[in-house]
Amino acid sequence: MISTNSYINIVFWLTYVIAIVVGTEVFAYLWHRYGAHADYIPGIHDTHRIHHIMKLEAGHEADEDFVWILLLMIIFEIFISIGVMIGIIPGLLAIITIVVALIVFWWNWWIHRAYHDPNHWLNLYDWFLQEKARHYVHHDHPTINYGIASHFTDRFFSTWSEPNLQSDVL
Repeated sequence: MISTNSYINIVFWLTYVIAIVVGTEVFAYLWHRYGAHADYIPGIHDTHRIHHIMKLEAGHEADEDFVWILLLMIIFEIFISIGVMIGIIPGLLAIITIVVALIVFWWNWWIHRAYHDPNHWLNLYDWFLQEKARHYVHHDHPTINYGIASHFTDRFFSTWSEPNLQSDVL
């Protein structure tokens, strides 16, 4: 029999992990919209523009922007680590936060690279081709569909547009 405290712990950690996933997706959306598509931080928009220009060229790995995000993840991890060292963040909470945020980051990076690889094995699946079409709407109309592997942030911030999957070239 599981105690009440065990249920509370399970609910806490499940809720916390979901909150980190949602928070990471919201951060990624805001970064894509206001970091990559605006000139607030010098250089970032330039690398993202390269990505939009080279969207389907052979050998293009679509990694330009993810280097910036990786740098931000490292800075985030440093701040979390400092919080642990000075005792304001519990170690387990820090580890879970970093691991979940990194999983969301790597998942988005991997999916994004797959969208831009015409020979990727996921191209065998209709669901993936639909997601890829949704991504390419953003390439054609850079003010919509900022999400990479999920779309709830676009729906929340009213930047979502469903492509015409019958006529769009996948």
